[in-house]
Amino acid sequence: MRYTILALLVCLLASVAASSALADDSSLLRPLSAQADEPWVQCSGQEYVRYGAPTLNTAPRQSWHVTLAAYLWATDISGTSYADGVPTDIDIAFDDLFDKLESAFMGYVEVQYKRWSFAVDASVVNLKNDVAGPVGFVSGDVTLDQTIVDLRLGYTALCRQVGSSQWGSCCYPRFMTLDGVVGARNWSFDQELTLNRPTTGTPVSVSTDESWWDPYVGARWRWQFAKRWGFSLYGDIGGFGIEDASELTWQIQAMVRFHITRGLFVAAGYRALDVDRVEGSGASQNGIDATYHGPVIGVGYRF
Repeated sequence: MRYTILALLVCLLASVAASSALADDSSLLRPLSAQADEPWVQCSGQEYVRYGAPTLNTAPRQSWHVTLAAYLWATDISGTSYADGVPTDIDIAFDDLFDKLESAFMGYVEVQYKRWSFAVDASVVNLKNDVAGPVGFVSGDVTLDQTIVDLRLGYTALCRQVGSSQWGSCCYPRFMTLDGVVGARNWSFDQELTLNRPTTGTPVSVSTDESWWDPYVGARWRWQFAKRWGFSLYGDIGGFGIEDASELTWQIQAMVRFHITRGLFVAAGYRALDVDRVEGSGASQNGIDATYHGPVIGVGYRF
């Protein structure tokens, strides 16, 4: 399965490179300067000429767009972790994670100016699990704070109109776009083990923390196939063993979006995120090789 997903990511990246050649195709939308007397529309903030004459008024001009969204990622985790050379299989279902969940935040912010965009995707999860203590201890607990933050710069390499829809008194176009993406993903893990000693009443704590950045490249394809409906496919690949980065990390996400109003929307889909970062060998081998995957639902607003 991993090689199938990697092949899909390579094809997605190749399509971005190919889009540069398609940009001059006469079948694509032309800049407004080509025929100033034709009505204009926007594609990622850039002005373009529509095909044919509109039956309603055109949309107001706007170069900046901001998208805010909150979401829930029902994650299953599978893979292997390594601690001092000892491998441990990981197979955790979302139900088990939810039972141990103390708090969580998952949000997405994207700022778009013409063809350029910058996005921040953050997932912060705090888990707590009770454990039985060894001889001389009564009980204890393990807490894990996990933070994954994506910083992403995108450029719309290809944009073409696929139709138009009426919103109120305006006629808005529907587009298909392809973006190239570069970014960096931060992984942060903070784990603490606390055991309660009945003889002294003083708890004993041991904590570990680790953090690193993974650079990556990727692509995003978006298609507004109906007035209120849209589909997006996103993928990236990175790490490449640069400095302290993972040997390999990849992500793929498919989402369907429904607009309740022009700004307010709900979305649902599936997301998979993989990380392979294992360092050392023998008794000093430490790290993780795991895949986070599961359905995503969210709500957002674009203005």
